[in-house]
Formats: sequence, structure tokens, C-alpha cells
Amino acid sequence: MLRKMIDARMPDVKASERELYVDMLHALASGALAVKLRPAMGDVQLARRYLREVKRALAAYLTAVEAAVLK
Repeated sequence: MLRKMIDARMPDVKASERELYVDMLHALASGALAVKLRPAMGDVQLARRYLREVKRALAAYLTAVEAAVLK
């Protein structure tokens, strides 16, 4: 899913660069979920807040990448 999104949003960027962005999005999400969400699973409110912030962090990364490569 991430690969399709990156390919669609940045079709003119080299494939190797797009793969890096996919890998980074996956790593950011996986790391955040492993470090913060898993321990918070007993607290639904806290888990919801972490999920909200993970989405915000991923969106910020994607925005920064697009700003850098789609000039």
C-alpha cells in the first residue's frame, strides 16, 4: 500500500529513491507502534492518542519528502 501511494504521488522520482521513502515510512510507523503503542494497549485513550500522533508524524515526513523532491 505504501509503495503504491509513493509511486502515485511521486511518479517522476527515481525508483530507488521512492523505495527509500517507502522503507522510511514503514520504519517510522513500525518503530512508533512497537515502542509506544504496544505498551499502551491497556489504556485505550492513550493508545488512540499515540495512533493520532503516528499519523501526524507520517504525514509530516511525507510532506517534507514531497517538498524536497517535487520542486
